[in-house]
Amino acid sequence: MRQAPLESEHHRSAGYAVACAFLAALGIRAALAWSTPVINTDGPIYLAQAQAIMRGDFGAAVVDHNYAPGTALLVALAARCGLSLDVAGYLVSVLAGALVVFPLYALSRAAFAPWTAIAAVFLYAFLPVPARLSASVLTTGLFLFVSILGLALAAQLNAQPRARTALLAGAVAAFAYLVRADGLVLLPFAIAAAALAQDRRVAARLLLTVLVLVPSVVAVWAYGRYAHSDQGVAFTNKLRVEAVGRFLSVLSFPPARVFGLFWEDLAEAVFVLFLPFLAAGLLLRDRRGDGRLRRAWLIVLLVWSAGLLKYTDATGVMSKRYTAPLAVLLLPWVAIGAIGAARGVARVARTGKRGSAWAPAVIVGLLCLACVPKLLKTPGSDRLVERIAGLWVRDVAPAGKPILCGGTRVAFYAERPMAPRYLATLPIHRALMALRRRGVEYVVCDEGLGEYAPAFVRALQARRLPMVKRFSLAGMREVEVYRLEPLP
Repeated sequence: MRQAPLESEHHRSAGYAVACAFLAALGIRAALAWSTPVINTDGPIYLAQAQAIMRGDFGAAVVDHNYAPGTALLVALAARCGLSLDVAGYLVSVLAGALVVFPLYALSRAAFAPWTAIAAVFLYAFLPVPARLSASVLTTGLFLFVSILGLALAAQLNAQPRARTALLAGAVAAFAYLVRADGLVLLPFAIAAAALAQDRRVAARLLLTVLVLVPSVVAVWAYGRYAHSDQGVAFTNKLRVEAVGRFLSVLSFPPARVFGLFWEDLAEAVFVLFLPFLAAGLLLRDRRGDGRLRRAWLIVLLVWSAGLLKYTDATGVMSKRYTAPLAVLLLPWVAIGAIGAARGVARVARTGKRGSAWAPAVIVGLLCLACVPKLLKTPGSDRLVERIAGLWVRDVAPAGKPILCGGTRVAFYAERPMAPRYLATLPIHRALMALRRRGVEYVVCDEGLGEYAPAFVRALQARRLPMVKRFSLAGMREVEVYRLEPLP
């Protein structure tokens, strides 16, 4: 009976620590979003999707853009509260990225010691790559939240089988898929958690499995109706039809180049300074917590990594956006390594129990502090010239007429639609005629257009078409604006 107040005090202290980690994560992401001078490359696409959803044209939101609609749906809901679309986009990413703290703590607390769970959420709050990705108009912050929440619900479902938890786990897995197609990776683990739930009744486990499956089946069917296209497959238009065979072939082994791309992005997402502690944490034993859950956690990481390797082998695409969830899920082992190292130092220094108590907090604090220099780098500052060019075009280009540019930033700030970039790959005389027919009067030669159609840019310069403006900032690639004479 005497231990109850002590346990309550421990729970209260842990609650305060998790709340502090959440506030730190929220403050860091809000500061990064506030200091971002230029929207990220994909941001305007999500905002255009949200705008289509606000018009009630869900089909256009999915068909006209190559992205799952989950993020845009929440942005549209936030914009309905009176916010501008870009502010709503940043708000959804920042808030979702900070909320990751709570499911990450719940999952870590079930599998590891309390200290490990608290250290993991503080490390997450300061981890540079997830923080920066969550401070942009991207899916990453929201996907991190729903994916880790889905795993936490699956763990809870396995330990405490309930119909409500099963339905919620299935709904979260379905929404994770609608945020990013690779969210489907959550579904088999939620199904396994239901099928292997700690309930001896076979009928009960079968019911839990059905409740997990129903929301995901509905989501895949609904989105698949729109996602299927000439370049995509029935559940995502990110994976081309010809790549499906390579993706599904189990026997094919990804080449060394794929492993190199994966490791490079994962090491940066985990943060290089954390890697020695991660290696130590994987070797050390944590005797507290649920050993079954820890083993299942490692299986999740292995299966997810294998899926990413196959995806990269099939498409040639790898990004820190894909490895960020893996990096976050590895943080408890980083925390174990850091705490083990701190206690080892305390024993060597013979500081006794008092030293063993404060040393882990010191080393975790130092690791968080080591992340600050990377967080202080202003994101997007190397693209500021594109914002300046876009704002100038907004003031001079005819309203409603499309412009040709390489990246979405210029069109976003110009508040003008983009002409299809493929027109720039045509022979120059045909390209100019096609652009004029579409009503294009201004061509913005930004970095994206220079990389996508360099021959077109060189031909523009060689034909001595009127260049009406050149924008240049120190350390950035110049942006040139050409004017095409409209058709009579």
